[in-house]
Formats: sequence, structure tokens, C-alpha cells
Amino acid sequence: MGGMLSVLVRSCKSALSRQRTPLVEQRTTPSGNPLPSVVHQVVQQQQLGPGRLLLVGDVHGCLDELQQLLLEVGFKRGIDNLVFVGDLVNKGPKSAEVVSTVRQWCSDPQLHTWAVRGNHDESALKAARLHAQQQPVGAKYHWVGLLEPEDVQFLARLPFSLQVQGYNILVVHAGLVPGVPLQQQELTMLIKMRELLRGPDGSWQGLEKGQEGSQAWAGVWQGPQHVFFGHDAKRRLQDCPYATGLDTGCVYGGQLTACVLPPLADLLAKVNRLDPAGASSSADQPLEPGGNSSSGSKLKSSSTGGFGLGGQGGRGTLPDLGGRLVSVASAVAYEKPGGRKSAENQRTGQWMVLP
Repeated sequence: MGGMLSVLVRSCKSALSRQRTPLVEQRTTPSGNPLPSVVHQVVQQQQLGPGRLLLVGDVHGCLDELQQLLLEVGFKRGIDNLVFVGDLVNKGPKSAEVVSTVRQWCSDPQLHTWAVRGNHDESALKAARLHAQQQPVGAKYHWVGLLEPEDVQFLARLPFSLQVQGYNILVVHAGLVPGVPLQQQELTMLIKMRELLRGPDGSWQGLEKGQEGSQAWAGVWQGPQHVFFGHDAKRRLQDCPYATGLDTGCVYGGQLTACVLPPLADLLAKVNRLDPAGASSSADQPLEPGGNSSSGSKLKSSSTGGFGLGGQGGRGTLPDLGGRLVSVASAVAYEKPGGRKSAENQRTGQWMVLP
């Protein structure tokens, strides 16, 4: 009897050990893809171009709308900076073309372009791996056969989060659980979360879908970093104090939206005018996403509550960042919410307006 009990204890300890395996020991993503070499990427200030910073919502294969959006904002390639919040692919008409285009931009350091991984990028990567092994993939992934090997490698390298130094912002595809350090966030939540549910102990639980008592995570997030994300097309634009949701349903006939932030030098100059000591003393502090604490913010507001990217009176709200939102209308509705396509769309790969 004692021997059996000892075996059970060892088995339970082993199971607990597996559950607590830190991220650095993981080898695969939620879909079973190889873990990227950089899971949480940091863009250093010296990597930024001298121009503005554009953060673009879910493209979903809508290359024409992306090009129109860049024209609309007067994007200056090689000067302005460009960040995609994930879901470059699926549902729209030109997924392979979007991957190829963004991959070329990201591969050239002089073009100052970055992207994070979305749940559709993650699933498309898995489909591409299956296709390469001559295994069947779903109809929605027919386009992965058009990808070049470099495109697949690009998808495999996409990080799950992106931190842009100086701006005090984080970029993820779906969401963050307040109070949990970035390195301890579940990767599934970073690409699939929409809601939060308060637990009995007061902590937050991330949810992919809403349930009784849950609420949108973006309205709960209290900084200090401003988070830009996509994923939740049903809610469209989410303009919360410390989080901005940019998925405005382009692929469903809505809009493709970007948030345009001014050049970092302009922000730093304005902060320095208001509070020289605060701007310089916090310029190199590390960032950690948290709940209600403002510790770790990079730029402090003035004691009078003026402009700032951190501290009391201005902890990274969109007005603090000097951001403005720009949208272009989708050419057509390529898909209905819930995934319905016309039979002709599925059979030929040609895209048409859905009723």
C-alpha cells in the first residue's frame, strides 16, 4: 500500500512539474508549430525611422485595402515606421500576396516594419507545414500552396508580442491578462483572448469567448503601457483609455484602420518641455504589463497632469500618445462574420460580394 501511495505522489509531482514548465523550456506554440526564436520582441529606439509610427489592424488578405490605407495616411517608406497587429492572412482574397509583401518589408531594416503573430497566422503556418508534407489542409487554407519557403519562414518567426521602446506601447494580437508579467502570459491568450472573468481571489482569467460575468479585457487594462491589438472584429474599434483595438472588420465589408502616432522625437521633445527631469530619469526603465501600477513606465507626465506617456495624469492614453485613427472602407465584404463564404468563392478562389 505504501509503495502504491509513493508512486501516486511521484506521479502527481511529475504532472505539476509539467504544468509549471516555464516558457523558455517550451518548444512549440499552441498549434504545435516550433516556438519562434524571439517570442517577445523589443524594438529599440535606434531601430526606428525618424518619422511617424503606424499600427495597422487585421489585414486578413486585403492587400488592396492595405495599399489604400498607406496612401491615405501619406506613408513615407523608409522614414515612417509600420507595425501590424497580426492576422495578416485568411478570409480575404490575397493572403499569399500580403505575406510576401509584409515579409519583404520586415526583412529590410531600412523599411522599419514589424508584425506580431495572430491566431490566423498561427493556423496558416500549421497548414503550410502540413501542405509541405503533402498532407490535406482545409479549404480555407488553399492559398498556402502559393507561399514561397521564405514566406513560411517569415510566419514562423513572427513574435507573440512587440514592445516599442520610447513610445511605452505593447502590441499583441488579442489581449493581455492584467497583473501577469509579459513573460508569464499564456501564448494562447495573446492570440485568442477577448474577455476577462474575475476569479474568487480577485485575479483575472482570460477567455477566448464571453460568458456570464465576463467583460472585454481592453476596458479593464490600466496600463502603464498602452496596448494596441486586433482580433475582436465584432466589437470593431475599441477606444479604451489604455488599449486600442484596431480590428474594424475590413474582411467583412467594414474598414481597415490604422493608428498614427507622431515621430518619437516630437513626443520626447514635448515631454522634455513639460518635465525635463521626469523624461530623462525614466527613459531606460524596463516595461512590464501590469494591472493598476504605473511602475515601469518610461516617460512621466508633469506634476500638473500634462502630456506624458507614463506616471499619474497621463499614463499612456491615446491622447497622451498624440495618436489619431485613420480608416479606409473595404472594397467588398469578402466573408460574413462566422466564416460563411459563397460556394463560388470556395470552388474557384475568386472573391465576390456576399449578400
